[in-house]
Amino acid sequence: MLKTLSVLRFKYFRERILAPVLQIQLAPTLGYLVCLAISYFYLFIDDPRLPVELPHLLWIGFNLSAICFLLGSFLTKKAKSKPSQISLKDGSAIVVMAWVVAVAISALVYYTGGFPFYGDFVSLPISHQIVDSLFEAMSGYSTTGASVIPDIEMFPRGILAWRTMTHWLGGM
Repeated sequence: MLKTLSVLRFKYFRERILAPVLQIQLAPTLGYLVCLAISYFYLFIDDPRLPVELPHLLWIGFNLSAICFLLGSFLTKKAKSKPSQISLKDGSAIVVMAWVVAVAISALVYYTGGFPFYGDFVSLPISHQIVDSLFEAMSGYSTTGASVIPDIEMFPRGILAWRTMTHWLGGM
């Protein structure tokens, strides 16, 4: 009886909450595509005055967001019953989980990009780097404008475009 109840709860969670959360990742996926195009454009220009572009960092975020979106689409198609209405509790859970997933993916890109100090992030403890990356991603999605970046011009244009894109997505 308890096993059946837990299976039903997981099925409810998977169909009503997890699938929509993962499908919301389409917007960050498209944002990463725009930022990849910008990064490759500046890589193509090859101006020595510009910071070295690192498009492979943006590919991390793009791949994770695309995987999340495809998994959400798969779970939605696999669901036998389509929910007609989402309750207030389900809607709140979807919004909170979507923020957590989007911020975690964005923070991973910031972390691998060397936030907050691009050339000197080795001297910072890992916990400080992770917290700063999470802060930068959350400030983007919440459009607070707060930042831990001391000098914004030293980062590659693709990552700066992603930072701007998080502010834009958060504003929507």
